[in-house]
Amino acid sequence: MKLNTATLPERRFKRGFKALVEKLGLPDTLRFIVNLEHGRGDSVKEIKNAWQGKSARQIYQTLQRARNGSRNPTHSAA
Repeated sequence: MKLNTATLPERRFKRGFKALVEKLGLPDTLRFIVNLEHGRGDSVKEIKNAWQGKSARQIYQTLQRARNGSRNPTHSAA
């Protein structure tokens, strides 16, 4: 069993991201996030922090699972 060591804000971000991808699709989700943060904050830094420690392959697989409606898009295969 894998322990979930993500903080509450990280888990909340990932759940929200999954919900947006399910409703809007990945391209519109990314546009939404960029537009939401336009003019304040540093969205590049926030996205980088959200995916910190993940390889490009892990990020791609996570996004594919979210896009395909997986129940747990943040779980990476070991």
